[in-house]
Amino acid sequence: MKVTIKLIFTLFFLTFILVQDTFAGFYFQHSFNYESETEGAESLEYTAMRNYTLLGASFGKKENWVIGQSIYSWSRGTKNSAMTGESAISMLELGPRVQYFFNSGRNFYMSGTYNFYAKGTREINGGTSANIEGTSYILSAGLQLKVKRLFYIGFSYNYHVLNITETSSNSVVSTVSETYTYIFPAIEFSLRFK
Repeated sequence: MKVTIKLIFTLFFLTFILVQDTFAGFYFQHSFNYESETEGAESLEYTAMRNYTLLGASFGKKENWVIGQSIYSWSRGTKNSAMTGESAISMLELGPRVQYFFNSGRNFYMSGTYNFYAKGTREINGGTSANIEGTSYILSAGLQLKVKRLFYIGFSYNYHVLNITETSSNSVVSTVSETYTYIFPAIEFSLRFK
């Protein structure tokens, strides 16, 4: 794992050095999603909150490329009448993100994120809370419209896959292979500095 992290950082900084002459400006983007659902027939309660931030730099003559650090924090909880307690998961995921704008106005984009750091806690059906870790990736497509000179606002659709490889509870560490998959919309804004 340490070798992988070093390799990713090495590739990131090599890329940064190679494109230094086309560096255009700093880029900040934040995406937000909140979901809440209640169903009376099944006594189901569901809530989820996601915050997805990009701190990066734009590159290229038209500033079409953005490369930077992704910070993705999210939580989800479910409960229904068949459960004795709530099932919940809370995660922090970190990794590099590459984003490309398809038009000169930098409105429509697609991006990919690989989070080599993904750690959090999980509780299933009111049971013992466990620490979990693994890796994840996120694919996104979004549209942003210019509001002011540096400020853009828009929305995106995101495909998120979390692969859990290790759980630990009461000092017992277990190797697992579990996957969570989500598709979610998000409202977002960006600040683009020259």
